[in-house]
Amino acid sequence: MAVTMESAQKLVEQPMQKLENLSSTAYFAGMLGSIITSLVLFLVGKRQWSLFVGLWAPTILNMGMFNKLLRPSQEIRR
Repeated sequence: MAVTMESAQKLVEQPMQKLENLSSTAYFAGMLGSIITSLVLFLVGKRQWSLFVGLWAPTILNMGMFNKLLRPSQEIRR
């Protein structure tokens, strides 16, 4: 099955459109949730899982920054 440029572009654009519609509060809540979950896992003795989940926070923060800085804002288009 050959992948055309149009199908590859659609594959990339669909998730990006969904991420673009998320507010910055959603990214902040995801980051905070990751930190709290990591803390809880650490306190119950699941240190490896705690480290794994704790590393999600900067990833979520960077996704939010990418959304705000590199993608056009909803307010600008209006």
